[in-house]
Amino acid sequence: MCNIKDYFENQGFFTPIDVFPESELVNVVEKYNQLQQRVEILFGKPQRFKLHLLVNWLADIIRHEAILDPVEQIIGPNILCWSSDFFIKPARDPGFVSLHQDCTYAGLTPYDGIVNVWIALTPSTSDSGCLQVVPGSHRLGQLSHTQTDSKNNMLFFGQIIEREFGSDALVDIELRPGQASMHHMVTAHGSRPNMTDYPRIGYVIRYIHPGVKQSKGPDSATLVRGRDLSGHFELETWPEQDFSFAAIDVFRKAITRPSVTG
Repeated sequence: MCNIKDYFENQGFFTPIDVFPESELVNVVEKYNQLQQRVEILFGKPQRFKLHLLVNWLADIIRHEAILDPVEQIIGPNILCWSSDFFIKPARDPGFVSLHQDCTYAGLTPYDGIVNVWIALTPSTSDSGCLQVVPGSHRLGQLSHTQTDSKNNMLFFGQIIEREFGSDALVDIELRPGQASMHHMVTAHGSRPNMTDYPRIGYVIRYIHPGVKQSKGPDSATLVRGRDLSGHFELETWPEQDFSFAAIDVFRKAITRPSVTG
C-alpha cells in the first residue's frame, strides 16, 4: 500500500482519494445552482469562497473523514480549514487556470503545514480541463510569477509562473465525481479549458496546521479536527442551519479576510 505522506512529500501531490460514491452527486449541478441563486439574492452577486460557512452540505464535505484522514497524515491531527472555493468551468468554456503556485499570494507559512484538496463534483478529465500538476516542482521553492490580463484566466490575480515547463512535465489528475486529490502549496499546477458538453465543477479546500501564520493581516479559519493551541486565526463557527442569521454574519466577516484570495 502506498504511503501517502512519503508520496506527497516526494511528488508534491497525491491522487486519488475516494470521498463518496458518484451516486451521491447526481443532482450536484442543480444543488450548486440553487445555492448560488440564494447567495445572489442575499449578497448581490455569486460567491466562490467559504460557502461552507453558509450551508451544511458543504460543511459536511469540509469535515468528511475520508478527506481529513489523509490530510492528517500530512500535517498532523490538529487541522483548520483556512479556505474553500469553487472552480466552475461551464460546458465548452474557454476558462483556464494558468500555471502557478498557491503560495505566491496566500501569505501563509510554513508551506509544509498546508494541504490543498481538490474534489471533483462532476467528471474531471483531460477533456473537461482537469487539474494538472508538475510532479516534484514543490522542491523548486517559490518561483517568480507575473500577472496576466487574460479575461479567461480564472485565478484571482491572473498569476503565471515565469519559468517554462514543457507539456511533458505536466500530469493530468483525472477524477471521477466523488474523488479528490491533494497537492502541496508550492506545487506548480493549472488547467486547460473545458472542451466537453457538461460543466466541470471542482471544489477546493485548503487545510492548515494551527501553527501556520498569516502575514497579510488578521485572518479566520474553521477548526475541523483536533485542537487549536496557537490562536493565529479567529475561529469561525459552523452553520447551525442553512443561511441562518448567525451563519450569514460569520460569512460576511470571513469574506473580508485574506483567506478569500485563495
